[in-house]
Amino acid sequence: MNMKKKRRSFEAGHFRKFLLIVDESQEVESALYYVASRIQRSSGSIVMLYVIVPQEFQHWINVRQQQVEEETTKAKALFRLFRRKLNLAGFEGVASEEIIREGAKGEDAQETTAAHLGPVQARERCLDIPLVVHHIPDAP
Repeated sequence: MNMKKKRRSFEAGHFRKFLLIVDESQEVESALYYVASRIQRSSGSIVMLYVIVPQEFQHWINVRQQQVEEETTKAKALFRLFRRKLNLAGFEGVASEEIIREGAKGEDAQETTAAHLGPVQARERCLDIPLVVHHIPDAP
């Protein structure tokens, strides 16, 4: 039988997390400010996820390693930029966590959500981590 667990949002020590998928699109900045304003009112933190999408055809391992290094550097620069923008906009007290994953954006978003929820499936407990998806170009 499928038993639902009691919602923990009102328990002491519960910490709400908002998952924000970060890339170079224009929509991510408005999503960032939306999440930061929600966190200021209800407490919590931002989990910023940058997904490195591997190229389909790679001849040598060094090419793949070079791409991953470049994308990791770009991700860290984006995280610093968005943290700076939050501070300049008056959201200094908003906590953030930065995650860099390699794979497809949709799959990694689900895995990250599941990892923060624990063993419970992410689809069953989607209310604990609100997912702010600003742009996924290859979504159906």
